[in-house]
Amino acid sequence: MLKLGRQWLSPTVANWAIVELDKQFDQLPPGLALKLSSSYRTFSVPHITWINRAVRVILGRRQAQLITRLERDQMGADAYAILVSALELIEVKLKTIAAQGPGISKAPSAPCSFPDHEECRKLYGDFWWNIIARKMLLPPPPVTVVDGVGVAAGLDRRLSLSLEGFEQVKLLVESDIPVREYSATTRMKLNRGIARSCRTLFLSEARTLFITVQERVITAAVDGVKALYAQDTMQIDE
Repeated sequence: MLKLGRQWLSPTVANWAIVELDKQFDQLPPGLALKLSSSYRTFSVPHITWINRAVRVILGRRQAQLITRLERDQMGADAYAILVSALELIEVKLKTIAAQGPGISKAPSAPCSFPDHEECRKLYGDFWWNIIARKMLLPPPPVTVVDGVGVAAGLDRRLSLSLEGFEQVKLLVESDIPVREYSATTRMKLNRGIARSCRTLFLSEARTLFITVQERVITAAVDGVKALYAQDTMQIDE
């Protein structure tokens, strides 16, 4: 009906078909959703967000290898290049965050429970690098092909640059894991991990990084695909 509505120059029929397809978007493969958006300019219909939703599904896989050949053909080479670039940028941001733990460089909102705040910072540095950063920098799991679809083999134990990844960090930080047996400055045995005030400050800034950074990249990718499709002439094809 969508195709016929466009061929017959009947926007009423075409828009009805788009609305009906939108109700079944969860069953609409993301590559096909992008193809329909490009071919029939569904993004011009109010409240239809197929490009945004499809791009988020594909980028949520976190690996370019998991984009199938059919999806590449459906979305087009230029759109595929935009999504691959977004995935690469997210990976770069992940490594940048891993290299420098957020939050502890600032003074805590409440007095640090350690006599010397510098000790808490050093302890936090060890905690970040030994527990958080190493999980962020793990190589991605190998990809196998099952029924023509790329599937990540094994368990992915990486920390993703996402809300899910932040929640894992939050659990690790709040678990009060002792990071080092002895203090670097006093050589006294430590009975617990990072000071609570420092953990609160860290989690506040870490949440901003894990959620805001990826969201900016995804939004830019969505806008790029929209702009690309808006420039293309409408094509009615099989």
